[in-house]
Amino acid sequence: MTNREPAGFVDDLDRATSARLSKLGSRPVDVQRLSVRLESQLAQAGMPSAASRPLVRFAGKTRWWRPALGLAAALGLACMLVIIFMTAPHGATAATVIELGRLHQDMVGGRVVVETVGDVDEANSWISRQSATAPALPGHLADARIQSCCLATIQGRLVAVAKMQWRGEPVTLVVADHKHFGHRMGVTYQRDGRDFHAHSFEGVRMVMSNIGTRWLCVMGDLKDEQLVDLAAQIQF
Repeated sequence: MTNREPAGFVDDLDRATSARLSKLGSRPVDVQRLSVRLESQLAQAGMPSAASRPLVRFAGKTRWWRPALGLAAALGLACMLVIIFMTAPHGATAATVIELGRLHQDMVGGRVVVETVGDVDEANSWISRQSATAPALPGHLADARIQSCCLATIQGRLVAVAKMQWRGEPVTLVVADHKHFGHRMGVTYQRDGRDFHAHSFEGVRMVMSNIGTRWLCVMGDLKDEQLVDLAAQIQF
């Protein structure tokens, strides 16, 4: 596949981001659970709860707009809680895991425009031509065979992505150069003094680890221990 101009890359990225946000927006929201979380957040902020606030009564025939008012209140509550949840540390973790999982699904499903490459040097050469600020892929990928690469954004951060074959399974490698990209949550494994954090999303297993400010994430239809073994062998 020929190299693409940066403008084309941005257009593809915008369309992919819009599609992912549309999928998230179509999912049902448990308003009762959101209400409980909002009351908890308000209590922590020192604000009065709904039970302690006085009721406001309206005179006249108002039955026709009461359902609309209830729906508007529920939607407003849902929006407020989504903002609180997504801006909290746990929410940021969940959002990153969701975006990474979607990215792997799109890579395996062929829904991402990629550059076919034969080795890491060729991949890094292509990446550097697309963006001077993009992180480079690790020079040593253990016994994994790289097939293609691309650039993407996860939580607003530019990342390098590689599709690989490892032990007969497709694996996606994501590399970011930002100290707050990864998350030390989930199940933690240790290899040679390093911590590896396992997460999952819709059946996609993923393991994150960092060396300084550089983070890597490997994802695939493999056991956590297998992904940890692979990640532990990857060296920058």
